[in-house]
Amino acid sequence: PDPADSLLHQLRHDLDLTALSDLLKAWRAEFGYQPVPLRKVIKTATDDMDGRLYEAMMALPITDRGYINHSKFGWYLKKNAGRIADGYVIERVNSRERLAWKVDMVEDRAED
Repeated sequence: PDPADSLLHQLRHDLDLTALSDLLKAWRAEFGYQPVPLRKVIKTATDDMDGRLYEAMMALPITDRGYINHSKFGWYLKKNAGRIADGYVIERVNSRERLAWKVDMVEDRAED
C-alpha cells in the first residue's frame, strides 16, 4: 500500500479537526462574521445548553469539572488560529471593546 494513502486517510479522519470544524460551523451560525469576545461566546453557549455551540464547545479540551474554562478556550483558539476546517477559519481581531475572535470562510486554499 502507498504510504501517502495512509497519511491522507489520517488527515481526513482527524478527530481534532472534526471538533474544530463543528465549533466553527456552530460559531458561524450563531454570530455570523462578527468579531465576538470570548466571554460572549461562552455566555451564549452556556445560556443554551441544548444548542449546537454549547455541544461543540463541550467536545473540546477546554472544560474543568463540566464547565467551560475561559483560559483553556483562549489557548485553544490561539493554537487553532488560521487552521482551516471545512472551509472555515478562526481569526483573532481587535475590536473596539477588547480582543475578539471571528470565523471567516476560506476559499481556494487547501485544508490543513
